[in-house]
Amino acid sequence: MRVIVDERERDSGIPSILKSKGVRVVYELLEVGDYVLSSKVAFERKTLPDFIASIFDGRLFKQIKSLKEHYEKPVLLLEGDITRIGEFTTKTKAVLGAMSAVSLGFEVPILYSCDKEQSAEHIYII
Repeated sequence: MRVIVDERERDSGIPSILKSKGVRVVYELLEVGDYVLSSKVAFERKTLPDFIASIFDGRLFKQIKSLKEHYEKPVLLLEGDITRIGEFTTKTKAVLGAMSAVSLGFEVPILYSCDKEQSAEHIYII
């Protein structure tokens, strides 16, 4: 199994975990997505604080739109405890609305993970 990993994900810990599972990790500076599993499947990974920041700085929907345009099976991998949204912003409704827009509006599934180990497991299983 081979996964193409965005160079900016190198220090996330996920590539090391994937390597320990026997996955061949290839680093590239990706224009779209963070983890490319095939010509059809790619993941955009966001930690909860980054997800929230990307909503308010305008990155999120551009990234999701691009992911959907380039891959038949795009996935948003959201890493962190979503019950802690209020620790990062007072605009909880906006965050929940963005999650709804991604999954229902863009029709991009959101997979949730509690930490980098579970994120790596999602990638490995798919």
